[in-house]
Amino acid sequence: MYLREISPRASARADADHGDPLRIFMSNHLNGLRDAAGLLAGQRGVRLVETIADRLHNDTTRIARATWLAIRDLLGILTLEHVHDERRPEAGFFARIDPADPVVEEVCLLTDGLRAALEKVLAAEPEAVRLLEVA
Repeated sequence: MYLREISPRASARADADHGDPLRIFMSNHLNGLRDAAGLLAGQRGVRLVETIADRLHNDTTRIARATWLAIRDLLGILTLEHVHDERRPEAGFFARIDPADPVVEEVCLLTDGLRAALEKVLAAEPEAVRLLEVA
């Protein structure tokens, strides 16, 4: 386990994160999101979830544009946006999933939870809506 000194800035960031539905959802469901994205997009999906989690931790006040774009990409993966495009790796990953597998329901629940958290955050940051329109 890593221990680090807690600075006043880190404490302020923790206070700012308190109550943020997106950060809370990502923190509570990080492993599930990582597994779902890995199932649907391989290592790229896993790295994307880890990048989002790191950025949410480091974006001290508002969520940065790059983080919103990464979230849009993750939603595209979780909502199967590109699975019908044979040129995209997601098509191959999706083809290997048995529709009767219980993991399908878990991915749907995670996707719904992520969307619900995003809706709450977007109510406070409406300018970010245009960054998520594609997903």
